[in-house]
Amino acid sequence: MKIYHSDLTTDVVLKYKQLQPDKPLRALISFGRRDRHHRDLMLKYRGLLDGLIMDSGTFTLNQNRRKYRDIITFKGYRSYLNLFAKKVDFYFNFDSDFSKTGFTTNYGYQLDLERVGFRPVPVIHDCYGPEIKTYINRGHKLVAIGSGELKHAGLDDLRHIVDALYRNGVKVHFLGCTKYEKLAYLPVYSADSTTWNWAGASGRILYWNPNRIGYKKLDKIVLDDKPPRRLTKYHIRNYMFRDQLENYLYQELGLSIDDLLGENRHLNRALVNIHYFVLLEELINRKHREQGFLFE
Repeated sequence: MKIYHSDLTTDVVLKYKQLQPDKPLRALISFGRRDRHHRDLMLKYRGLLDGLIMDSGTFTLNQNRRKYRDIITFKGYRSYLNLFAKKVDFYFNFDSDFSKTGFTTNYGYQLDLERVGFRPVPVIHDCYGPEIKTYINRGHKLVAIGSGELKHAGLDDLRHIVDALYRNGVKVHFLGCTKYEKLAYLPVYSADSTTWNWAGASGRILYWNPNRIGYKKLDKIVLDDKPPRRLTKYHIRNYMFRDQLENYLYQELGLSIDDLLGENRHLNRALVNIHYFVLLEELINRKHREQGFLFE
C-alpha cells in the first residue's frame, strides 16, 4: 500500500530525504495547483521521490468554480498531459462533475483522453451506479474512488465495494483518505491526502501513540497557544505522553519540542507529519500482509 502526499514542497522533500534517506516518500501534484514546487518535483528532484502521481485539479475546481473555471479546464489538462504525462507514475481523469449523475460527463472525458493516446485512471463518484461495472468490463487495472464517497461510507460498505474490485484484479486508489481503519482492513492499493499540510498549518503534529489501546492510536497534539477550542483535546503543555513523544521525535528525526516552536517550526512540523504518514504506511502494509492482500 502506498501513500502519496499532496502539495509537497521541495524544502520538505529535501530535508526529509536528508533525515530519512531510506524511507519511501511519494507525492501527488495537481494540475490545479501549478507552481515551482510542482515543476521541480517533476523535473529537478524526481529522483528523490519513490512515487509521483498527478490529479487533474477538479477538486480545486469544485471548491471554487468561479475562480478556477478558466484556469482548470479539460483542454488545458489535455495539453499539459502532452508535456508531462510521462513524468508521473499515473494520472487521473478530468472528473469535473462530482455529483451522483456526473458519470456521463466524466466518462466522456475519459474516452476523449483515451482516444488521443492517454491512459487516465478513472475516478468513481457513485459506487452504486454503473461506474464500477463499466470500468471492470473495460479491463481497467486501477481506479480511484472520490473523497465524497469515502468521507461518509462506513467500513462495511467500503469492504463490499473494494472487495468486488479486488476480486476482479482492479487496484483501488482512495482520494483524500488516509484513515488507518479504512486502509488497513481493506485491499486498498494506494491513497493520498493533504492532512500532513493542514495539520501543521493549524498548529498540530500527528503522533501514532503505541500506548493507546485498540487501533485508534492517532494523537493530534496542539502546539500553538491559541488554537480553536475544538482542536485542543491534546495540548503539548499537558500531554500525558510527552516524554514518549519527545523520545520519538529525537530518535526518528533529531527534533525537540523547541524545534517545533522556534524559527523553523513550520518546516519541522511538516517533517513530523510527513513521517507520521510514512510510518503509517508501514503499519498498514503489515496489516495487509496479515490479511493476505497482495498486489502485483
